[in-house]
Amino acid sequence: MKKSLPEGKQPVLVLGSKEDSMLPDIRPVHIYAANAAALKAKPYRELNPDVQLTCVVSGKTVLEEYFQNVIREAKPNRLITKNPCPYPLEELFPEFMNNGVRMERMKRKDSYILQHALFGRRTYWAEWLKLTSLQKIKHPGRAVRIVYNLVKEKYPTGASSGLFCVIKALSEYPGHPIVMSGISLQGGGHFDQVDYFTSSRGKIDRYLFRSLPDHVKKNLFTVDSLMTENGGVQPADVTPLNHKFEYNSDT
Repeated sequence: MKKSLPEGKQPVLVLGSKEDSMLPDIRPVHIYAANAAALKAKPYRELNPDVQLTCVVSGKTVLEEYFQNVIREAKPNRLITKNPCPYPLEELFPEFMNNGVRMERMKRKDSYILQHALFGRRTYWAEWLKLTSLQKIKHPGRAVRIVYNLVKEKYPTGASSGLFCVIKALSEYPGHPIVMSGISLQGGGHFDQVDYFTSSRGKIDRYLFRSLPDHVKKNLFTVDSLMTENGGVQPADVTPLNHKFEYNSDT
């Protein structure tokens, strides 16, 4: 049964890249978007130019030209790499320095602390879960890196960019209703047909998400039935946004 958003505090919107996800008709105070999903924020910012947009990417993804172009087109207020990036973001996006865009390269330790606050020990064990994936077994170099991070650095950061957006929203807007669109904790295609969320990645996100305390999860809402099925998130009683989002494949 769908549930109305509580009144009193403005909702926060979290956008993932799952294809065919509805954009909810809400007026968010802040939008957190993973990777190319930052483009989906456009209709909300056209309706309210003051809404804040935070774009979250991995330290590896941000090096790809396609995603750099997406980020530039999205014009976020803040850009975060959820794990270390080998280059300063100021070098990758020099134009942002004059536009007031906040750029944060998170250290593994800081990312781990943020995830551990919500997921506890599962933050650590999720990294071992990666080793059970056939995809990782076929790439021994990745497996070695995973073990190294666990044994040497001791700061695993298992959450995907989409789930990390949820983590940031929960930590920065406690008590606010957080509406998710395009996040399902399950493998599948992306709306831009450029990237793909693997089943093994979805398995790790489900493992982490299911450890969320009930008092935290009560603030989460979704417009995707798969998120209700996989994560037990209450479906939001909202209508589709009457302001079309059109993806330009030339990005």
